[in-house]
Amino acid sequence: MSTEALQRNKTYFEQIVSGTPDPFKPLSQAVLWPFEQLLELVAGEPDDLMRAAQLALTTGEAVRQIAGDQIADRARLRGAWDGDAAEKFHASMESVEEAIEELAKGLDGTKEVLVDAANAAVDAFNLLVELILEFLLWFLTEVIIAAVAAVLSAGVTLAATVVRVLARLATTVGRMSKIVARFAEILTKLVTKLEKVAALLTKYRKTVMELRKAKKAYKAWNKSGYTKEALQFKLQRTAILFPGRFAINQASPVNIPGIGGALLDTGVGLHDISDGHKDRNYLVDGTYKEDLGPYTKGVQNVFDSIVN
Repeated sequence: MSTEALQRNKTYFEQIVSGTPDPFKPLSQAVLWPFEQLLELVAGEPDDLMRAAQLALTTGEAVRQIAGDQIADRARLRGAWDGDAAEKFHASMESVEEAIEELAKGLDGTKEVLVDAANAAVDAFNLLVELILEFLLWFLTEVIIAAVAAVLSAGVTLAATVVRVLARLATTVGRMSKIVARFAEILTKLVTKLEKVAALLTKYRKTVMELRKAKKAYKAWNKSGYTKEALQFKLQRTAILFPGRFAINQASPVNIPGIGGALLDTGVGLHDISDGHKDRNYLVDGTYKEDLGPYTKGVQNVFDSIVN
């Protein structure tokens, strides 16, 4: 339960034992201490855990949507681009999609454990409060009776009562400790689940970084000058990528960067001028940004980020 509920119950317990007869007042303070310590172990903000669970759920859905969009974009691309380069591209993207889906599943599991932890916190707190109240009411009855009897027994009853109180206190604390232990198991499960999600995030990051590394290596070739090896690579690159670029350029409303894309865009631009109608939108043209719609995060962006 919340910190406010914890403090409210502590005050209530203190009010109960405030009626303890004088000979037993030190004992009443002694029995409260373990109760308060155990209660603090399960106190917290379950509402925060529930909000975190909802966030994990919505985040998992958003992550899964990214994977779905990625798969749909690649499906559209398959119809316009094939060959070895296309297959390598699709294979690399499949690894990213798998990592995204695994991350989404991990977030789904986190949501379930967070809900379990929130419910367990409330249940544990309520059970401990019940046990504490049960003990304190018994304790108060016992010490009041003992205080009256002590007048006739010359203090013998006081000692016997203390022994009974300590024995029952040990039993009650033992029961409460088991409840706290069960709650701790739920928290341990939550920690384990969060560690798994962290591992999935690391795996996803590693996959993306490998793609970035491949992209940088590719750009290094672009900057390697006019050596025989570099020129040969550029010719091979043009032969492999230009057909795909051309096909995508025709099918997508987003322009292809680079010399080939510029030539194609120039042709379309001349056609625009000739008929006075804009046939295609360009990513670099701010005037037509609102017309790009779903293409702003579509396959073209992914394609450009990897091969350029």
